[in-house]
Order: sequence, then structure tokens, then C-alpha cells
Amino acid sequence: MMRTLLCLVLVVAACAREQPRAPVSAAERYAGVRDRHRKSEDVRDASFQLCEVLVQLERWPDVLEVSEELLTREDLSSAERLEALQASAYDPKSHKKIEMITLGG
Repeated sequence: MMRTLLCLVLVVAACAREQPRAPVSAAERYAGVRDRHRKSEDVRDASFQLCEVLVQLERWPDVLEVSEELLTREDLSSAERLEALQASAYDPKSHKKIEMITLGG
């Protein structure tokens, strides 16, 4: 029953991404799963989803914290470990946004 409820929370968080204020709402929901259900199998999935949303929000210290926490887990596949490493190694200072300029004619 608890696992079904947590899966539902994850689905609701994913759907929240489609709404206005989506990334903030989704981040809150994923963080809630992580905080309230530390022993659940769904914490790993919620952590990866939270990391992705935090990148969208450009909350780099939080991305680093979540990804480093993921790297301490022993149940990650090689692909998951690589994904967490990629997030933890990101340097926001080296990131430069490219703005598109439309020239009128």
C-alpha cells in the first residue's frame, strides 16, 4: 500500500511539471518523498527526478547536495552512477547562456 502511494506521489510530481510554477512544485514534491520516506525504494527515483528539476531551476548547491547523496548509495547501476557523477561535477561558473537574437528585416 505504501509503495503504491509513493508511486502515486511521484506521478503527481511528474504531472506538476506541466503546470505553471511546474519545476518548483515538482521539486517540492520530490523533496517531500525523500524527506518523509527515507527507507522507501522510491527515494532513489525521487532523488534523480529532484536532481533533474533542480538543474532546470539552476539551484546548483542543491544539485550538488542531492547528487553527492546519490553517489553514496550502493544500489546504483553504472548508468545511474554516471548520471549522478555528471550532476555532481557540473560547474555553474563555466556555464554561459547563449541568447538567441532575432534580426528584424
